[in-house]
Amino acid sequence: MINNNSQNIVYRVIKPEENPAKGLFAPFQDSARNRTGHVLDGSREEYLQSWISATRDYNVALQWAEKSGNRIVAIDLSKVTATVVDVSTPEGRAKYLRGVTANNRASASVEILIDRTVPANAIMFMTEVCK
Repeated sequence: MINNNSQNIVYRVIKPEENPAKGLFAPFQDSARNRTGHVLDGSREEYLQSWISATRDYNVALQWAEKSGNRIVAIDLSKVTATVVDVSTPEGRAKYLRGVTANNRASASVEILIDRTVPANAIMFMTEVCK
C-alpha cells in the first residue's frame, strides 16, 4: 500500500501499447466528448475520448492493474501543461460532472481527468503488476 501525501502525484494504469517514455496521449485528440461522458464510458474503446483518466489513490490503480496485468505509472501533475480536472472531490464532481452514476464512479476511482496529453517528463516511475 502506498500512501500518497502529495496532491501533485496521480496514478494511471497504461495499456500495453502505451510508451511512457514518449508521454501519454488520449486516443482521439480532437474529440469533443464531455467530462461526464468520459467518466461514464472512458474505458470503452468504441467511445471517442480526448481525456486521460488517472487516480489519486495508488490502491485504486493497483486494483485495475491486477485485473488487466497492465503497468502503473505515477504522474507529477505539476509538470502537466494540459488542463487537469479534479473530480476526486465532492466540490469537483459538483462543478464538472452531471448525474449520480458519473459522480459515483469518479468518487470510487478518486478520479482526475487530464486533457489529451501527459508529457514524458511528468511520468515519474512505472510499476509492473502481475495478474
